[in-house]
Amino acid sequence: MPPESRKPLLIHSNSYDDASMLHASGFLATDPFTYLETNGHRVILTSALEAGRARKQSRATAIREMDEFGIQNLVRETKSWDEAYAAALDRFLAEYGVRDALVPREFPLYLAELLRAHGVHLEVAPELAEQRRRKTDDEVAAIEETQRASEAGFDAAVRMLREADIARDGSLVLGGKPLTAERVLAEIEVTMLGRGCVADDTIAAGGPQAADPHQVGNGPYRVNEAIVIDIYPQSRRTRYFADMTRTVCRGEPPEEIVRMYDMTLRAQQEGIAMVRAGVTGREIHERIEDLYFEAGYGTTRDGQRRPGVPSFIHGLGHGVGLAIHEAPAVGRSGVRPLEPGDVITIEPGLYQEGLGGVRLEDMLVVTETGARNLTRAPKVLRLDSR
Repeated sequence: MPPESRKPLLIHSNSYDDASMLHASGFLATDPFTYLETNGHRVILTSALEAGRARKQSRATAIREMDEFGIQNLVRETKSWDEAYAAALDRFLAEYGVRDALVPREFPLYLAELLRAHGVHLEVAPELAEQRRRKTDDEVAAIEETQRASEAGFDAAVRMLREADIARDGSLVLGGKPLTAERVLAEIEVTMLGRGCVADDTIAAGGPQAADPHQVGNGPYRVNEAIVIDIYPQSRRTRYFADMTRTVCRGEPPEEIVRMYDMTLRAQQEGIAMVRAGVTGREIHERIEDLYFEAGYGTTRDGQRRPGVPSFIHGLGHGVGLAIHEAPAVGRSGVRPLEPGDVITIEPGLYQEGLGGVRLEDMLVVTETGARNLTRAPKVLRLDSR
């Protein structure tokens, strides 16, 4: 939270989609509401519908209802909900002596313009997302709980791959039907739901499809092809994310995939070993780029581009918390030193059009003495049948 010496903080959004609002208010709601932080006050302005729940569940020191500020009469007068809400919000802010406030960069432009017309000065809060970096022990525990669900989903996918038969044409068959990416993705999602998590856009891309890092995957799997499985669920209870990637193969992967995997495993191990307070994400990222380049692979850094060979084409990692991607950056833009409490991923990968891809991702929390790996899933490329 901003120190009391700073300007008041004003947020208006729903907390299902806005991690800053959820972190500040501690209140989960699908409809937009307003949060004000000023002079030790943490106030939620909401409808009568949500006021009771906000009093029970939020971190606010006070819950105010829109009806207290004449919202119904204002709607009748203006015939516009937006104008009426801005007028009511202006009255709310005036009661707390606020005529100048910081807002997130996602603050609704329409509302900002209406408030400015009422004489309220607004400016974008610098580095608001940085306030979520230092995770508490409870937050780390919530992330770990979500990570255990990720690993259960991964185990379910691996079980299907191991139990599959190999058809004459090299495709995998399970239960008399082709084993497809869609079937594996569905099994992962069902497993997540059973553990109280939602896993949207999970990746389970096999063969050449995995050359595109964010390709979800579709169609039948085949023997001897690498499958990139990237699971990043969100807990429905705590709203904290986790993130993990493994690359597996039923059968004997191509020699180039084996070389890519071995190099990526080495790169990840070196990246993980560098994680500690005081090191920047950029330093770790560029060391891994150099490692790949020295081994004959390409990267996106100027002077390290090698078209036609497997390449490392994305950032090495990112922060994880109430958003799947949040501060700190672990890539070329990661210029700020890591701090104890940061939860980050280390996920190097190599990709080659027409062949496929390899990626390995673990999640770590930075500690006072180094880092602790929150990921337990094994790293095994070749999957034996059962």
